Amino acid sequence: MSKTPKGKRVLQDHKQIGKKFIPPLLHLRNVQTVKWQLPILPELLWLAILNSTCGTQTGAELAVALASSASKFVPQKWFAPASAYDSLLSGQKTEVLEVLKQSNKLGAIQYALNDLLWLYPACPLAFLFPSGPTAPEDPKSAREAFKSVLEELYDRGGRAPMLMQANAFFIGLSVGPMRIASDISLPNFAEIEKYPTTTESRRAGSAIRAAMMGLFGPNYETASTWPQYFWNRGLEIEPCDFDLIEKQSIVK
Repeated sequence: MSKTPKGKRVLQDHKQIGKKFIPPLLHLRNVQTVKWQLPILPELLWLAILNSTCGTQTGAELAVALASSASKFVPQKWFAPASAYDSLLSGQKTEVLEVLKQSNKLGAIQYALNDLLWLYPACPLAFLFPSGPTAPEDPKSAREAFKSVLEELYDRGGRAPMLMQANAFFIGLSVGPMRIASDISLPNFAEIEKYPTTTESRRAGSAIRAAMMGLFGPNYETASTWPQYFWNRGLEIEPCDFDLIEKQSIVK
């Protein structure tokens, strides 16, 4: 990964407004803030669950493995959003399962995502469970564990949501539509693992958040009903504390 050129300050490319550093991409006109909860959080939630269950390194490897196997059938599609997997045909989904099985990745992915699919059976990733997810021995504990992961993601600038977005970013670079011009000064993206404890990790995080805003866009649309279903189904599972959500979901 690129490192900061000698003699150049880490945040030199950023514009400072008060205590905030605005990345170069957001200096452009007509770049608008994308709402975090609808639809980004539901679309990328599976990445956070992989990180939480398997650890950040293994979670990232499993995410790229799934995205890579799917991209063989729909090249250049960004397979970070859950809704992207709706684009696969039935036979293609079966082949994705076979590829993951042969690489010994399927079991770990199923283990991590089981409770998500148990709670949200209409998730686009349901094809990963041909026989359906396994009902947990303790449903209440499973719901509480899932809720704990979800609550960490309400603050977009927190560590868990930042690493979730980082996985989506790396999927875009490795098997997706993202391309970075050679003349752009880049942060050391490997530092994101240390987020937010170092200046370089925060610079990397800023660039990744900006990339997410570009990939989703303020008018992000999807043929899938997954984001709306996710929040509606959540209300069925357990009524939301809207005061808590409003306080924690403000993107700064």
